[in-house]
Amino acid sequence: MNKVLALLFFIFLLFLSSCINYEQKTVLKNDGSGSMVITYSTKNFNIIGEEIFGFGFTDSKIRENFSSPDIVIKWIDVNKYELDSTTHVRVDINFKNFYTLPKAKAFRKVKPSFEVYPDSINFSFTILEDSSNAIIEGMDKFKLYFDFEFEGDVIETNGTVSGNVVRWEYSIADLSENIVMKAKINNKPSGCGLFGIELFGVLIFGIILKERKFQARMVSYFSNLSQLFKSKNI
Repeated sequence: MNKVLALLFFIFLLFLSSCINYEQKTVLKNDGSGSMVITYSTKNFNIIGEEIFGFGFTDSKIRENFSSPDIVIKWIDVNKYELDSTTHVRVDINFKNFYTLPKAKAFRKVKPSFEVYPDSINFSFTILEDSSNAIIEGMDKFKLYFDFEFEGDVIETNGTVSGNVVRWEYSIADLSENIVMKAKINNKPSGCGLFGIELFGVLIFGIILKERKFQARMVSYFSNLSQLFKSKNI
């Protein structure tokens, strides 16, 4: 009985240490296309195959997981570090359509939404619940980070805003229910940008007008001077 308990405890610890720290940075354009940089890591001794819980740790498995007609894989980097006994993976991709991300195996548990209106865009990125893993003790130690950079100003969100970037932070324990990231984005150029364009146009017009007035004065001056010379027979 004690041996069975010890074995179960060992399996539990192995499972616990096998979890993945995950970070995703996305640049999302107003037309629904964009780019994404994904990084994740785990302990080296956990990697006994090509993947752990759907996360690939070989080039071929990563390509398989992110393969989709609307996704272009730009870069794959797998690094094993002996100093801290971890393996780190980085994947850079471009995507044509935010809605079609779930066609790739890597995003099969994701539900994206991108509703475009004349003045605003309603964005949401939902990770479907995984209660079987979330209820295990210690899952709050394994973090999930999501950054989304938008073209327009952020009007409102349930994340943390820094300029046009919104950041969300969760843990695997939060997957006891769906994780929903939401934001409302301005679909128009900022007023500051328009003002800058208008100001630049006014300045250019002013310079041209000033140059023309100067040229007109010079023409008038030399014309009067010429008339003066003629009147005095010079």
